[in-house]
Amino acid sequence: MPSKTSFAFIEHFKQMRQQIRELVALVVALSVAINLISSAIYDTWGAVFSVTAGLIVIGACSAYVVRSRSRERKFNAAITAAFVIEGEEQSQVRATPGYTFGSEFARIALAVFEENPALRDQWIKGPFVNYTNLEGGKVLAQPGLGVRLATEIAEYLVLAKLSIHLTDYFNKSGFDGDRIAHIGRADLPHVLLSNRVLELISKDRQDRPGFQWENDDEMSESRDGWRVVSQFAGNKYYSHFELTLPRGTSVSREENGSLVFDSPAIRLSISVSFPGYRASMPYTYHDYVMGIEFPDAHDYKIHLSISGEVKNPLFGSRGRWLYYGWVESFIEDLDQHYDYRSLFKRINWESTEMLLRVLPDDLIKLRHVDNENNRAEQYEKPGGEAGDSL
Repeated sequence: MPSKTSFAFIEHFKQMRQQIRELVALVVALSVAINLISSAIYDTWGAVFSVTAGLIVIGACSAYVVRSRSRERKFNAAITAAFVIEGEEQSQVRATPGYTFGSEFARIALAVFEENPALRDQWIKGPFVNYTNLEGGKVLAQPGLGVRLATEIAEYLVLAKLSIHLTDYFNKSGFDGDRIAHIGRADLPHVLLSNRVLELISKDRQDRPGFQWENDDEMSESRDGWRVVSQFAGNKYYSHFELTLPRGTSVSREENGSLVFDSPAIRLSISVSFPGYRASMPYTYHDYVMGIEFPDAHDYKIHLSISGEVKNPLFGSRGRWLYYGWVESFIEDLDQHYDYRSLFKRINWESTEMLLRVLPDDLIKLRHVDNENNRAEQYEKPGGEAGDSL
């Protein structure tokens, strides 16, 4: 799990800028002192030699200071997310109480399965990883059709969280609107075409069956200053997608599938991979919290990787770096809510597990009844327009 200090790289560069100014001032002060000492050399060798030698020494010292303070320009963070399936049928993706990513993964999977049964068929067709025995005792592991869909769901969740995080960050006062750009669905065709989940959920509601509205005005993107951000239609789900980024930032996808956010100051890369392997969530969490007994609980891990590079540590003024402060807080947000190891650390699972083990049997039975009720509610379609959110 990445340490908290690894999330402070933007602040590090802001502090580094101040340190460089102080060191440059120190160099200038020392040069004045050296100039006094070199007066004797001036009398001996003349003005041209003294000035040339002095400028060379000052330039070399300044270059060394800047270089030594600008070496650590790259950063990265690795986050391990997980989702849980109940039973042998992969369609039973279960919500994970207390764990944001697992619950959101189950909700989005359910919405995708209902609106596009073909994707559901791909999900349940065979295991996530197919193993083939080769000659010489070697085994070939090939990903199943569900691997791509799981990766697309996870990537959608990361982008949706980034969208909300950016909106919240730039809604704060003090930001110049001319330095901010709003990148919407229409601006990202290359991203949408390669992620079926993002394309499906962000598609206009009037183009999707099941979403009801009273009149044309209700379907408009904005009504009296309000925008429809999300809406449920049964288990189907619509969510408006927009990224608020510093002006000059471009979004692209590399050949390896990574999303790249390239700005004048920072180049940020986000990648999601699902190898189809099991996670290591405590089986007691499945039992005590989710109400799934050990043989029926199957958890899988998804790797989220965020890496980047500060292009120019001396970029702009201190105020301009504030437009990139969201990077640190976004990684911290992902680590806290999407890394399943953070969940068990946050709730102190070892102590919690011991407490649950000593609960009376009647409370344990009551807990299983509650979990069965929650499970039924999870797969029951909510009614009408109750899911509307403005």
